Amino acid sequence: MDAVYDCGYTLSDFFSFFLVSGVAEAFGKGNPKYVAELNGLGLTMERLLHLYPTLHEADLTKFVTVADHVTAQNAAGGVTNLQRIRKAAGMTQKGLADESDVSLRMVQLYEQKNKDINKAGALTLAKIARVLGCRIEDLLENELPGV
Repeated sequence: MDAVYDCGYTLSDFFSFFLVSGVAEAFGKGNPKYVAELNGLGLTMERLLHLYPTLHEADLTKFVTVADHVTAQNAAGGVTNLQRIRKAAGMTQKGLADESDVSLRMVQLYEQKNKDINKAGALTLAKIARVLGCRIEDLLENELPGV
């Protein structure tokens, strides 16, 4: 609901935008970017289930505190978007390499930030994105502050 108020839209308008944006379709298909974690929060369904026994009776503010801690740890950890998306999709580096026809070494170099994925060829990015069920821009690293 915060997004509705922050954007200044009515709930009906916001829902209409959601439907035509492609996000609703991706969510319906189970795309892990929208279902699990790929927005960068680091709160996968697996992680939430792990926290459930501890937090299921806790106050909502306690959950928010723990969630903030998890996201801060993930941001500090330097995990690349590619690695986060690949893991959320339940794939190994080798599995991604085999299915995308991108070399295992290349996948490793992108995830270790030894090769800049932002400078990767469009075909390479398209192959990886297709296998992971995400958009090419989801794989790119944000280099500008606040982006």
